[in-house]
Amino acid sequence: MAVRAYLSNVVRIWPIEKQEALLAEHIPNWPNDVAVYRDEVKPEARRSHSDEALKERASMLRRTSRRHGTEAIYVASFCVLAWTPEDWMKCMAAAAERGAAIIALDTGTTVPPTADAKQMAEAFSEFLAGRRRAQTGEGRKVGALISAAARLADTKRRVALIEEDWKGRAFSTEELLLRAGRTPKGRRQVVPMAYNTAVLHLGKRRVAQGLHDAILKRDAKRKRTIDGDAVDVTKQKALS
Repeated sequence: MAVRAYLSNVVRIWPIEKQEALLAEHIPNWPNDVAVYRDEVKPEARRSHSDEALKERASMLRRTSRRHGTEAIYVASFCVLAWTPEDWMKCMAAAAERGAAIIALDTGTTVPPTADAKQMAEAFSEFLAGRRRAQTGEGRKVGALISAAARLADTKRRVALIEEDWKGRAFSTEELLLRAGRTPKGRRQVVPMAYNTAVLHLGKRRVAQGLHDAILKRDAKRKRTIDGDAVDVTKQKALS
């Protein structure tokens, strides 16, 4: 039997990493000998629930002449398979035409290609339950965590742009904060990074500059000592 797996980011309560962990737990030799299909769509597609954005899913469910009962498609949950109930039903119909069984690992429910009305209704109820969880408190909590992580990553990226110059004196603080700024959506003007944000990641600038100056002075003194010793050694060799 051919084994396939599908992952997507259509619901926030199922991050890709969480899906991968569940698939690895239940599928022997994961991901070897498994045809893996993965759709990680951009926020615009998530908001519009664009079916066209799920290109890997379309490839996985395209029509085939394969005979029934020879394919298994694993998903972490039925809710990662589609945006809407109508979309989900289309996926189940396409899987049945392929002769593929769809297995949801979070509940252990299998929908064979010859599923009867009771089996389909059970799976559909699980899909709806998953979507409700994604739209209620749990989904918002996960979404907030993802958004916070994205903001932190963006801040760290912008902080890295000024990290080296923050301890130096070649640029003013205003220039550096502007360099580390961002352009809010819908605007053209760059908003400088807040000084407190820079301090949180890099420390107070005067302190950073003082420490850097002290290091430069120490290194310069050490270099003069080494150079002086080298000169003395050269003189001794010349006299001898």
